[in-house]
Amino acid sequence: MTITIKETKDVKPEDVVAIYDANHWSSAQKPEELFNALLNSHSFFTAWNGERLIGLGNALSDG
Repeated sequence: MTITIKETKDVKPEDVVAIYDANHWSSAQKPEELFNALLNSHSFFTAWNGERLIGLGNALSDG
């Protein structure tokens, strides 16, 4: 298995929500707000196994 880390905001909302839902995180219940918040993060990284999103991380900043 090869995991690829990308700094990209080219992700599907349903893939992001699937990760949050799988971890029982309450943000999965507000998918539009979750996705918008992540896309507007200072930094947003994703982890991929081929074409499958398997992880993500974001950071906030005041500039």
